[in-house]
Order: sequence, then C-alpha cells, then structure tokens
Amino acid sequence: MSCMPEPTPMKLLVGVMLASIFLGVFIGLYSSFRTGRNEANFRQDVEELAVTIGSMLSLDPGTQWVFDIIVPIGCELRFENTYVIAVAGKFHSYDTGVNLAGPVLGGGNWRLTLKRTENGVEISG
Repeated sequence: MSCMPEPTPMKLLVGVMLASIFLGVFIGLYSSFRTGRNEANFRQDVEELAVTIGSMLSLDPGTQWVFDIIVPIGCELRFENTYVIAVAGKFHSYDTGVNLAGPVLGGGNWRLTLKRTENGVEISG
C-alpha cells in the first residue's frame, strides 16, 4: 500500500506544462550559447586569416595558399582595401597591410584560395 495520493489529471497537466516550459527555456539558452560560441570561433578564424594574408606580402606573385573557414549562418566575411572584416552582430576588422580583392561570403563552409598578386592578395572561394 502506498501513502502517496493518486495524481489527478489536473496535476498531471500542470506537471507536463511546467516540464515543457523548463525544456523550452533550456533549449533557448543552449541555442544562444552555441550561437555565441560559433561567432567567437569565427572571429578568431578571421583574425588568423588576416595574419596568414599579411604573411603573404613577402612571397612571390603567383604563390597560392588554401584556407578553410566556417562562416556561421547570419554572419559575413568581407575583404575591403587592406582589411578582412567579420560581420558577426558587429563589425570586427583586421588590417593585413596588404591590398585585398575578394567576394563577400555568407554562412557556410568555405575553402578559400589566397593568391599573391603584384598588387596584393586575391581571395576566391
């Protein structure tokens, strides 16, 4: 014999509703945390890309390197003048010291070809 009273349908419904609310809050917080982490990794990768491009200044024209990068959904990677720009909620620009030419890249996995030219570095994806 159990000392616990039988749960009523109303108590079960309230329990299911509270569990659903808790689960929804947890999923929302996790999603927000994951997005923030992806954007932070993206900014770090863009900074590494800028350093890599800057190091190409000492190379002969025609030299090519490959750089893999993941641009999160809702973010952009841009190349303007001598700057590599990460758009991840805010603009984060990194000066390479080298003239750049390249496309604007949206969310996705990109394999970039970095080609040293007479005038700087040309990026294609």
